[in-house]
Amino acid sequence: MVHFSLTEVDTETPAAVTTPDAQSVLSDVSFRPGLLKLIHQFLLYNYPCEEVMEFWKAILPFIDLEPRDIRYLLNLIYASNNCVSLKLAATVLNSFESFLVNKGDSSEDLVRNLFIFMKEIGGGNFSKTIHYWLSVFKQYQPHNIDLRREIMHTCHQSSRYACRRFALDLVHESQNNGIVKVVLSFGIKYHNKLYSPHFDCDLWVRGRLKTVPITFGLPEYEMVTIISDVRSVEEIVQDASIATGKVTSTIGAVKVKRYAFHEFVKRTGVAVPHLDSTALQTEVVEVLDDYYCQKKKRIVLHKGCIYGAPVYLFEIVFAESIVKNLMHTVSHTMDTIGHEKAIEIPLKALHDALLLQAERRFAFRYDTLSDTMTLNGNYFNRSIPAKVLRKIIKKYMEQGHDGGIEVERKWLLNDPEIVPDRNNPNLERRFELIAEAFKKKCPDGCSFTRPSKGIIKFIPNGQITFEEL
Repeated sequence: MVHFSLTEVDTETPAAVTTPDAQSVLSDVSFRPGLLKLIHQFLLYNYPCEEVMEFWKAILPFIDLEPRDIRYLLNLIYASNNCVSLKLAATVLNSFESFLVNKGDSSEDLVRNLFIFMKEIGGGNFSKTIHYWLSVFKQYQPHNIDLRREIMHTCHQSSRYACRRFALDLVHESQNNGIVKVVLSFGIKYHNKLYSPHFDCDLWVRGRLKTVPITFGLPEYEMVTIISDVRSVEEIVQDASIATGKVTSTIGAVKVKRYAFHEFVKRTGVAVPHLDSTALQTEVVEVLDDYYCQKKKRIVLHKGCIYGAPVYLFEIVFAESIVKNLMHTVSHTMDTIGHEKAIEIPLKALHDALLLQAERRFAFRYDTLSDTMTLNGNYFNRSIPAKVLRKIIKKYMEQGHDGGIEVERKWLLNDPEIVPDRNNPNLERRFELIAEAFKKKCPDGCSFTRPSKGIIKFIPNGQITFEEL
């Protein structure tokens, strides 16, 4: 047995790391935007537009987008039916908890509320998933069934509405004295092999599994736990290290032990298909004590769970519960889907308001008496640099180039207000001062660059107005 030294968990966005051999496979996986849209709607409904905007702006650099692409991202998430990359999906899922932690909110409680909120608004992939389940359940009419157990038997198909390669499979099931225990594996199935996405499945998959019965007006599953996690302990807890002796940190020490994954399979009796002999030999780390993260306000390392495993496994335990009036349950669920429009309207209005906020507006004003340029009422620059910027903006306004404008250096040289002495034009220094002012006072707004010798390029990220006094 060894001990595990822990320090406080980092709240920055964790990278969606994958093993090298799986990288090419996971880069081709597409993700339906339904869950991301749900997150967007949940944020709009519970937080001010300014905070929602900051959340999505923080996503941009992780997916190689510029600040000017914020409207594109918002419309992709909310209004598009096109699939998005798994990289974007994992970034959003991982960033969501960081956002909640920074607000001082409990991520575990709010993820649960998020999926309950999905029932309230309906629509999209939610409706497709429910209609699939209902089509399965209708075949049992008029028989009485354990609906919560049947959901476990059919979840492999419903998970594909989020991503067509998602595999949520029942790999073990037992029943004793009215208590049902099932184990589900989760991953991405590709050419009969199972790959694992590195987002926080403990938070997201476990949270979704627990709340599924609520959709049908049934109680949540009594217990849903993660028993096998692909992520290493080091990924979950920052600066963690495993030692052969007891190591004490400011947080404390958590006991762990190592062994091969096939020993876990033998001990639990859980046989996972699509795993080769190499995966079965993977060394895993079992945590022998819960570790509660004060920042995330939840347990992030679970007693009895193995980490660094080749597959995610979830154990669901619940009491057998026979639904005697299945038609009533089906009718109730259909009524829920029909109610979705009631809340969709205000959410659409909130989204439209966010788009207006994303449409940046830049009001330039030039004062001829003081040779001063202001931007949105604040001082920007003065003297010759202000005159240079005025000339470029006026040409931009006259020609109406939505994508920006390029001007030649010699065009400015011919203006005596800007270059009173042709022998000492000093234009390069003027250009530097303008560029520095934009970087300092408008970093995500307008771009002022020199793409090639003798060329100046001005690109506004939003609508421009210009006034000269």
